[in-house]
Amino acid sequence: MLNAVQAWFRSAARFPKQSTADLRWLKNAYVVFGIGTMLVSLIWFPGWQTAAWIVVGIGWFYQSALARKEIRRREGETALGA
Repeated sequence: MLNAVQAWFRSAARFPKQSTADLRWLKNAYVVFGIGTMLVSLIWFPGWQTAAWIVVGIGWFYQSALARKEIRRREGETALGA
């Protein structure tokens, strides 16, 4: 079960089918979602829910970083191929 969950998260963290323009949009959307969940965690004070919202917000920021990394990788490939 743990391996299946880890495989799902790893495949979700990759962006093989999106175009670079879509990745730029996703990167910005992930930042907005991350900021939104952090704001919700500041508003929502009752204990473990706050921690859960913080973890979700950090996850959105991590997805944004992965999208940025993929964009840089693709731009490097096009620069090398040109």
